[in-house]
Amino acid sequence: MLKNIKLGTKLLVISALLVAVPLVAVTYIAIVKSSSAITDIGTQGLTRSATLLAAGIGHSLQGEESIVQIEANGTEVLNAAQAVLDGGARKAQAKIDVAIQHLNNLVTDKTLGYVSDGMVMADTNGIVYGATDKRLIGTSIASNAYFAKALAGNRAFGLAVAGGSGKRYVPVAVPIFNLAKSVVIGVLVDRLDLGYVESLVANAKVGTTGYAFVVDRSGMTIAHPDKSVIMKLNILQDKSLASFGKEMLSGKSG
Repeated sequence: MLKNIKLGTKLLVISALLVAVPLVAVTYIAIVKSSSAITDIGTQGLTRSATLLAAGIGHSLQGEESIVQIEANGTEVLNAAQAVLDGGARKAQAKIDVAIQHLNNLVTDKTLGYVSDGMVMADTNGIVYGATDKRLIGTSIASNAYFAKALAGNRAFGLAVAGGSGKRYVPVAVPIFNLAKSVVIGVLVDRLDLGYVESLVANAKVGTTGYAFVVDRSGMTIAHPDKSVIMKLNILQDKSLASFGKEMLSGKSG
């Protein structure tokens, strides 16, 4: 009888273990599945936030770009560019002054909500003949990729730059066409102030400790809640961010 009880006990224990093993497996899978679902929800939320922020910045930049193109097609800028092409900057000075005064009024009028740090007008050789900041007159922008693109008839953004005033800006260049819209006779460049982008990023909250940041196509940080890393941290040169940075700059999301 004792032997039978022991045998029964053994069978009971073995049976319990056989039942318990599947339970442990099911519990483990359920936890993994739940964690995965939570992670998916979190990832979707982050992706949505990043997408909305990127779209907002993109639309703002496109809007500013359109304003610059409108100005390049304006009478004042067009007359100055044509006069420079026909007789040189010295003979065209009166028309250049009219154009720069017009552009300066646009840049300094804060009621328009325009976020420019200044504009320059360059001839087809890249020499600046007119600028809202007179210190730039006579300098060359010919070596910049954005100038070459604009000279070819296309709008173009340059890489972020830290200005002497401490402000950070992104150059946007647009072609100045002749009246027939068939020949590029100069280039108008606006230096878009990145302050508004920094504000958007600073106000973007992700949970309680998360944050957003923006880099340009070279990997340089141009907007970040920690201002000490702006224009200093390049994610491609940071070991902890390089792999992630390559994914970002390749145009991928996730």
